[in-house]
Amino acid sequence: MRLIHEAWVHLARTRVVDGRYADAENILAEEKMRLASLGVACVARFPFLGGLMSATAECLKFQGRYGEAERMYRELIASIADESSYESICARSSLGQVLLETGSFEEAAAVSQEVFDAARGFLPAESAQMMVYTGNLALAMIQNMRFEEAERMLRGLVETSSRVLGPTHPDTLTSKGNLALALRHLGRISEASAIQTAILAELTGTLGPDHPSVQICKSSLADSLSCSGTPGSLETAIRMGRSVLDGNRVVLGPEHPDTLMCALNLAALMIKAGDELRAKVASEAKGAERGAGGAGGEFLRDAEQIIRTAVAFLAESGTPCVHRAGASAMLADCLYKQGRRSEAVAVMRDIAAACRAELGETNAVTAAASTRLGYYTTSPPASSLRSALRSAPRSAPASSLRSAPRSDSRGGEE
Repeated sequence: MRLIHEAWVHLARTRVVDGRYADAENILAEEKMRLASLGVACVARFPFLGGLMSATAECLKFQGRYGEAERMYRELIASIADESSYESICARSSLGQVLLETGSFEEAAAVSQEVFDAARGFLPAESAQMMVYTGNLALAMIQNMRFEEAERMLRGLVETSSRVLGPTHPDTLTSKGNLALALRHLGRISEASAIQTAILAELTGTLGPDHPSVQICKSSLADSLSCSGTPGSLETAIRMGRSVLDGNRVVLGPEHPDTLMCALNLAALMIKAGDELRAKVASEAKGAERGAGGAGGEFLRDAEQIIRTAVAFLAESGTPCVHRAGASAMLADCLYKQGRRSEAVAVMRDIAAACRAELGETNAVTAAASTRLGYYTTSPPASSLRSALRSAPRSAPASSLRSAPRSDSRGGEE
């Protein structure tokens, strides 16, 4: 019976890898019913059932049904008697990833730290699974703005991964990319750009210039270039962003998560260009005010069109509000800077209400959306705006939009 059960679970996991989530969910539901008819329904008595629960939660997670996945992971964790077991650690690691997706950043960091500490007790530092847990904890630190700690952890991870897996292994390149992200947050733009440039060269040589992973890397590099402050860097970044978006629309399609993420990144660059141009004109005019139709207006209008398209796709696809919040905040910011305050307020009011309904009042993304709504409602000067969503996804990061299975979601398997 157990061998048959494991074969069905394995088949379901294969369907998840292939993106056939409905098929996977049906297979797992039918297997659960079959086992229940045989009196096999208690994980405490039949530990191998943990694999069924883990696979189901994984399938829910990759469909963006984070609330359901979170509940199932918590149920699985509660059913495992030994908290120090490998199965418990795997389940808690997966829970930590889901918490990051829902914006529960502090709890995600706490869970990831517990997993990291527990795993160090029996996993070698150079094992593939330990490196996954290290990377997860570093990402949780970045989301909690603990950038210095994340940098230290990621430098160690890059060194270990380079030595064990090789400097060009996909996992090593991922760790390098996360290190670049931490450095960018620390304001060390030149270091971040150098790492991203090296990653881009490696990926381009291995995968070809049109591969989606190459385009994602190029989009991230454009973001870093825009922060460098060197003459012409923002213009270069925008050209790069346009090239990425055009390529992804052809290769992946306009509604693909990677395409939407690159579109939002490009829109962010355009908003920044509009801000800089307006500031330059105002300075040259000794503080003269310019309307939306003046300096920067074209950038803002182009950005608005891109963001509206992305927001519409996200809404139509049923994307959870935790990942729509960043895009909606960008749209509201763009509208506000064009002098359309009432429209900006309406956009933020809608997404704040959705966050309260889906995530709860105390969630970090809900609080950030409500804070930004307060800014627009009280109508501060545009020049004094600060990102209320600094601790939430700024736009729609690839890790948030993409449904790619990870290697540590095996809780409950034996």
